[in-house]
Amino acid sequence: MRGMPNSNYASFEEARTRLRNAGYHVYCPAEGNTELATDESFASQMERCVEAVLKSDAVIVLPGWTKSEGAKVEVAVAVATGKRVFAYYQHRPHFIEELDNIKIVTRAEMLK
Repeated sequence: MRGMPNSNYASFEEARTRLRNAGYHVYCPAEGNTELATDESFASQMERCVEAVLKSDAVIVLPGWTKSEGAKVEVAVAVATGKRVFAYYQHRPHFIEELDNIKIVTRAEMLK
């Protein structure tokens, strides 16, 4: 969310609405949050997100998640705790797809 226009809230809202309309119970970290994602708010926002991942059955990530430090943390927690991870695709009829063999690359590894 950090660095995205309006913290990418529109994409979160679109995915949340579509998933709920399809019958999924969705916790969305952007819902009800009007605070723009910043470096200063990252730790407190991640605390809430990691707690939510631990309570969830699965995680669904938006396109571009591999460029997001926060999403990579959420996926790492999901994988470490045996939860399934799905990718969300806005323009596909079957809009979620399970991700297998996930490799998470950190910012430090990308800068090498």
